Amino acid sequence: MTLTRTRFLGVSLAAVLAAGSLLVAPPAAHAAPVYTELTIDPYQYAGSVGSCTDDSVLPNPADVGLGESGTPVAAATSSPGAFHATGDPSDTITNTAVVQGTATATTAGGQPKSVSLSYTGNVKVATSKPTSGCNVEAVAGLEVYFEFTLTTPMWATVVAKHKGPGYVEAAIARVTDPDTDWSGVYGSSMEDNGTSTLLLQPGSYRAYVEGDLRQRANSTRTVTGSGTASITFAPVGSASKAPSGKASKYVALPGTRACATHNATATLTTKKKRIKQIEKVTFSVNGKKAATLKGKKLKKGKAVGLGLADNAAADITATVALKNGKTRTVDASYLACTS
Repeated sequence: MTLTRTRFLGVSLAAVLAAGSLLVAPPAAHAAPVYTELTIDPYQYAGSVGSCTDDSVLPNPADVGLGESGTPVAAATSSPGAFHATGDPSDTITNTAVVQGTATATTAGGQPKSVSLSYTGNVKVATSKPTSGCNVEAVAGLEVYFEFTLTTPMWATVVAKHKGPGYVEAAIARVTDPDTDWSGVYGSSMEDNGTSTLLLQPGSYRAYVEGDLRQRANSTRTVTGSGTASITFAPVGSASKAPSGKASKYVALPGTRACATHNATATLTTKKKRIKQIEKVTFSVNGKKAATLKGKKLKKGKAVGLGLADNAAADITATVALKNGKTRTVDASYLACTS
């Protein structure tokens, strides 16, 4: 038995302008949504293997709209499977899967930032006999489906993890791919715990994060499970770890590296009093010394360009040796500019 679900692509929204009186002020402008489709889609399944009669009456849960403001939205679904052995009405079995979860979606600067799903649930199997002649399966899950268009290259980090019997997945594909063909997933598809990072070029994409609980059994039992699935986005060259450290009042590391010029620019303090406290400043990139400033090179507001390889992430550390013998550091990490 194979469980097959078809994902439907939504129709893009169209703006409708209504003619109005000259005395009526035009409606306030609203920013276009970053995610052109964003819904939580509950799903469920009940089935059997062998000679069984299906007595199940499954619900038909509606999709739940998800906003992109970061406000958590809850959804739930269940699969109350009920069967009896064909020819033996006394041999009954119920297999009920229940899942509840919360999804969030966020944006930044008119581009996607994150979409995530977390869920918990249980599957309860009850039989009238120690071992039923029916082997039944129940599945209940939630999927967050979304579409988006990138105007600049971005890194996407896919994370999927779960506990208990079930399935968790997160995937991204080009919109130009056939609607029902996810075999050529552009990114990562994971049926178990895992993390993957991929570089997305400008263009239109469709994606989903999902998780469910499922159990096949022919005897009484109760199992529980939980999981999370997420896709987060970050511009190339942006800081994966923001600058921090006690030396930040002496040296400012940039909020993002400059992909166009293949470097990152650090800047010394503009305060004369603090410059006079410095004996030496040493910069390192990925653990290797990149530049040293001392003596006459220690000037207010001096910019220091640190060359970086475009295809590698960068860890930058500035170590400040003070004239009083103390040492202070500030560090930051940056995403690569290319794959």
